Amino acid sequence: MDSDDAYLELLARMSVTPPRGPAAAAAATAALERLGTELDALAPRLEVECYGPPVGLDGAPEAYRLVIRRHEWRPNHPEWGLRVCDATPRCRWRAAWTVHGAGRLRRNRILQALPALLAEYAAAVTAAGKGETPEGRRIREMAARLAAAGPTGQ
Repeated sequence: MDSDDAYLELLARMSVTPPRGPAAAAAATAALERLGTELDALAPRLEVECYGPPVGLDGAPEAYRLVIRRHEWRPNHPEWGLRVCDATPRCRWRAAWTVHGAGRLRRNRILQALPALLAEYAAAVTAAGKGETPEGRRIREMAARLAAAGPTGQ
């Protein structure tokens, strides 16, 4: 494993076993920030949308989703990347948080959803004919690393 990808291994483990304690929470936040930064760099080169898994809390599990697309994160400055978005129809996928900026309970849902998100994004990138670009290959590699900690990869 590339030492630069240690954060992906950490996220893969945390997708199965949520972080406990302040040090683990800080490590999760840092790893999520790194993931967000990397996807924010890759997504504009790919320009492929992905409306991923829900990350809403109890009572409204479908209210928020992980979304990779062109967001209006800052007024009049749309940019591609990964955000937690409001999935209600009237909000039209409005970006609510970065993945590392969400609260503790939602962060655990985000961690659980990451393997599915990256698998869906890799499939969308391939379907768009961009799977063999350097960015597409990197997305597939990231998805594989996150999937490795799943029930069959533990």
